[in-house]
Amino acid sequence: MNFSSDLHVHLALPEKELSDEQIRAKLSAYKDAGITFIRDGGDNYGISIRAKKIAKELGIDYVTPAFAIYKDGHYGSFLGKSFKTFDEYKALVDEAENEGADFIKLILSGIVDFSEYGVILDGKEQYRVVDIEEITVPEVSCEDDDEHDCDHEHDHDGGHNFVATVYKKDTPVFDQDELDRMVEYAHAKGFSVMAHANGAANIKAALKAGVDSLEHGYYIDEECASMLAESDTVWVPTVAPVAALVGNDDFNQDVLKRVIADHITMISRVWYLGGMIGLGTDAGSIGTDHVKDIESEYNFLKAAINDQEYDIHLLTTLEQIKWKFKK
Repeated sequence: MNFSSDLHVHLALPEKELSDEQIRAKLSAYKDAGITFIRDGGDNYGISIRAKKIAKELGIDYVTPAFAIYKDGHYGSFLGKSFKTFDEYKALVDEAENEGADFIKLILSGIVDFSEYGVILDGKEQYRVVDIEEITVPEVSCEDDDEHDCDHEHDHDGGHNFVATVYKKDTPVFDQDELDRMVEYAHAKGFSVMAHANGAANIKAALKAGVDSLEHGYYIDEECASMLAESDTVWVPTVAPVAALVGNDDFNQDVLKRVIADHITMISRVWYLGGMIGLGTDAGSIGTDHVKDIESEYNFLKAAINDQEYDIHLLTTLEQIKWKFKK
């Protein structure tokens, strides 16, 4: 298949500092590959807005949120700007509009923890996507071993425990009412909303709020799949950035493979239920190359869906994104 688009890139990454000449070179590589529609996920360096102007000169249809918007104290600092209050959020939407944003990008969760299965990293916090608050491991009691060093605190029953790892439950970063208001405000301003979300609780909150596209969506569950299928939200599952880490000893390979397998299973499920799935690579993230990994992402989606109609679906989804994500 000839690829004409990438629905999720970060042109500013991995460098974070790019001259206009370097931006032009990156965009020219996309054009040479036949890719004429690019949807950027935003950055905190002003690069995507500069790239939008250069892309127009090259005949590339390039849309960007300017910067992503995230909640203060959570994941997202290198992608955008944070807020604490709803008024501050509205001010950021207005700022993005003034900078020339085509849509609004919301960061509604952290990222997948590749050291342990089922965990999302969000700033300094770890969220487990199962209903576990903490794992407590009993130690040897002093009564059982006279030589045991007893200089640590006793628990209430005279034994000893230590907390091996403490997690928060899989709860959404945003209250539903708060998120509903955020999406409503963006829509009222004429913007579509691109939502970065991992973990079922965050995904469900995003879908209930009516976001226009769901990015990544790791640890999606059956309820999420049904909600996606019943919505007008396009899911861009970005398998490539996780697959790119396979073989990298800095990451737990068993966790990576299990996460990928689960994700592909759910892509197949959402397709079966009638959901919309788009092709986006998250190019610029660790190990994920601009231009080169589009075919890899396509092959993962094709394997998950295993339906010759998917090529037609890709084109239909692309047209919907083009129509929605341009103010």
